[in-house]
Amino acid sequence: MADNSSLDECLADAKNISLLNISLWLYSPKDIIVITIVIPIILCLGVINNSAFLFVMFRVPTMRSATNICLAHLAVADLLYLTVTSIVFIILTYATSPSVANNVILSSSAKCFTFGSLRLTGYFVSIALLTTVSLERYLAVCHPGKHLKIRGRRRTNTMVAICWVVGLMFACSLTLSTSAVMKTRCFIWPEVYRNFPTLFSYCGPVVDVAGIFGPPLSLVAWFTTMIANVFMYIRIIYALNKRRSATFMKGNDHQAKQSRNKVAQLLIVNGVVFFTCQTPSIVDHLVNYYHMIIPTYGSNETYSQLAVNKAWFAEIPLLINTIVNPLIYGAIHAQYRSAFIQAFRCNTGSSRLQFDKANPAVSLQAMKRARNFTDDETNDTMLVKSNITRL
Repeated sequence: MADNSSLDECLADAKNISLLNISLWLYSPKDIIVITIVIPIILCLGVINNSAFLFVMFRVPTMRSATNICLAHLAVADLLYLTVTSIVFIILTYATSPSVANNVILSSSAKCFTFGSLRLTGYFVSIALLTTVSLERYLAVCHPGKHLKIRGRRRTNTMVAICWVVGLMFACSLTLSTSAVMKTRCFIWPEVYRNFPTLFSYCGPVVDVAGIFGPPLSLVAWFTTMIANVFMYIRIIYALNKRRSATFMKGNDHQAKQSRNKVAQLLIVNGVVFFTCQTPSIVDHLVNYYHMIIPTYGSNETYSQLAVNKAWFAEIPLLINTIVNPLIYGAIHAQYRSAFIQAFRCNTGSSRLQFDKANPAVSLQAMKRARNFTDDETNDTMLVKSNITRL
């Protein structure tokens, strides 16, 4: 609670809210529906989907390939971003101040920095891990010989650790320049709204000028990773199509051809969904930065008022992005579906999937697919052998 001198100083610089623009500072009916219905649904689905994927990784040892280890950490990063954003910055903020929009509940600069860094850590780590998975598949498909030499659990763990460290560094840097310090502002409401809170709290940059240099950090990181991923996706698809043509001409097994198609589908779908969900947020950041460095006459005040309200068109796709990855893997790859069934049927007592006499057809299929779970190792070896054979 601010002392009298601080309150008097705040009131001396208070902002008068007119009836004409008061709606810009309040939660609209649309905001209330999103916060009380849409966000809790997304939160529950995200926690269930990512927790289920982590449970499958824990229960089925054959799922612990290099790629799946990265995907497991991606699920953790998604959970971190989803829970901190939904609970702290949306749901609890609304519950504490259901009248004034985004009057944050964080009561100190330490909390602003901590929760802001946690939220952005999940964001940047997810981008880094997605790029790591793309790099892993790019090396496996386009340079199988090199990948066969450098692969290994130790290398995978090192890459994952680097992703977390880099993500944390980016998160702390951006938080310091955007939302590391608790700040307050006083409002003078119209007579009808005199019971509304006078003090408005928000998390701001350490120094105002830091806001000019912070946003480009996230924008450069996003565009760099997007270009890198697009390049790797194009090369992977080209390599798979080239091998598919060779396989067709040689009359090799149709199942191998179909498996390679599924890999391409996973890469395309995963990349398109991820960067599509990220794009509205990047557009929002670009607009924010434009208004920050090039204020236009008469629009700066209006924009600052509009910025108080949630830009749901940017936030909701980011939250949805945290729940769709496990669904994509299960929808495209039968191995993940089989592993899910085995994990939740509680019959993975050993490292090999068990045979179920009550349903032999399903069990035989699951056991056949179990041999393909370690696709990072097996597929890479087969690709090297096929290349040597063609040479």
